[in-house]
Amino acid sequence: MEFIIFGLLLWFFISRSQKKKLKKAGQKASRSIAQEQARYDKYVNSLPTLRGDGSYSQEVRGEFAYKEMLDNFGGWLRDKHPGKDEIWVILETEPNNIHDPNAVRIETGQATVGYIPREEAHGFGKELEQFNGRARCSARFYWDEFGSKSSLTLDVIRPLTRDKLVL
Repeated sequence: MEFIIFGLLLWFFISRSQKKKLKKAGQKASRSIAQEQARYDKYVNSLPTLRGDGSYSQEVRGEFAYKEMLDNFGGWLRDKHPGKDEIWVILETEPNNIHDPNAVRIETGQATVGYIPREEAHGFGKELEQFNGRARCSARFYWDEFGSKSSLTLDVIRPLTRDKLVL
């Protein structure tokens, strides 16, 4: 009988200790994610903001190739910011892109979500060079939770100029 009680006490304290370790590991991971997000937000906010006119007329290509990422982002946006469809994206030239050295990549949440159409990329990239090849702009995100089409449109005016009103 004493062995059973001793065994139960031993099991109780070991399992309790493991639960505490798991809880601490989860808290540490949450802090790490929050710190990484804060660093990324600071980076995005440090970029020059491109002026837009509210029309969101600049098309984006390649969304189908990034469908999984867009779907994940759409789910996150629905859960964390319901009803919101305007987001910040980063535009960045990719001179080392093996498919097109004039490519202009579009990123949000540290992931590529599309590109400026190839026929516009050369001129767009040249204009983006005045901002060291990187800037941010507002984008409208369309997400069909049950369908097959997710897309982005950008709010930029060509030629690209800096929006001095946005901090």
